[in-house]
Parts: sequence; C-alpha cells; structure tokens
Amino acid sequence: MFIYILLGILLLILLLVFYLRVFTPVKITETKFNNFIFVYRTTTGPYDKVWKVGLEVIKMVDEKSDFKYDKTAGIYYDDPHQDIKPEDLRSAHGVLIPKAKDSLAILEFCKTNGLKSYEIQEADVIEGYFPIDRPLAMLIAVFLKMEKFMKKAEPLGGKGALMECCTGKPGKKGSKLYYVVPKELNGIWDVKNCFREIKKEK
Repeated sequence: MFIYILLGILLLILLLVFYLRVFTPVKITETKFNNFIFVYRTTTGPYDKVWKVGLEVIKMVDEKSDFKYDKTAGIYYDDPHQDIKPEDLRSAHGVLIPKAKDSLAILEFCKTNGLKSYEIQEADVIEGYFPIDRPLAMLIAVFLKMEKFMKKAEPLGGKGALMECCTGKPGKKGSKLYYVVPKELNGIWDVKNCFREIKKEK
C-alpha cells in the first residue's frame, strides 16, 4: 500500500513539473524595446506581494478610460538577495500604452486618478521569453526562472532594473510572460526617474 502511495506522489510531482515547464530553457535575445507610455504606480514591499498594485492600476485603466494597452508591466529596482529589508524593496507596476496622439489625455487621466506616467524611449535590451501560458505556472515562474534569466543577461550587458512584462491579463490563460533588462540604466529604468518623491509611497 505504501509503495502505491509513494508512486502516486511521484507521479503528481512529475505532472506538476511538466505543467510548470520547470526545465524549459529561458530564450534569451538582444532586441529593441519599443516606445511606450508607462502608466503606473510605485510601491515598496516584498516582491511576492506587490503584484496587487499592478492589478489595481489595470482595473483603473480598464474601468475609467478607453486607452488600449499592449502589455502589463512591473519594474523591480532592488535585488531581494542583497541586504535590503523586504518592506524596502522598490517597484513600479502598471500598463504599457503604445505612444500615440492621446498622450495629453493619458497625462490628464493619471493626474485625475493619482497615477504616474513616463514615456519610455526606444532602448537596447536583453529579453528573456518564458514559454508559459498557464495561470498557475505564470504566477510562480518568477521564483523558478527570474534568477536564471538575470545570470544570462548580465554577461550580455544587462544592467540593473528588471521589467516583467505580460501580454494579455496576468495569470489568465493565453497570456505570455517575459523579462526585460536594459543595456543602459537611464529613463524609467533608473529608480530616480520612477520614484520622484524621496518619501516611501504606499
């Protein structure tokens, strides 16, 4: 009886590994990051909890505007493996709207709803694509794949801030997940440009 239980547990583990694509290699490419307007909110806190801020921004944009966005995004500025308290880890979360004629309308929308915006100029980046389109797999991919991606991106010239992008709705079936690291630490990739206030933002 014990052997059957053990075999059942091993089978479940194998199925879970297959479902999460644990051993699928990260696809690394050097590419251009297009011109977007990042509509976002900044926050500080543990990286495994701050994703809720992004959902708040998405809901606000969906319900209070007609803006069409290609991707959702989160930018993580600090290395959680360094000597930094989890509550002090800085990040920004929101949506990437293609640069368009309604830029002034976006600025007004952000001002009215307590959000921020930043025009991301075209930049040379290192991109890591994760062939993951299953909700549960996407939610924990950050713990399985992010560190592997950073190790591969650094020798190629990747610097600093890490952007997590998602096409479609985060955690929804059919959405795609990938990570981006810039080759030059400027613009929105520089924490000074994103966190314009010295005080912490809650």
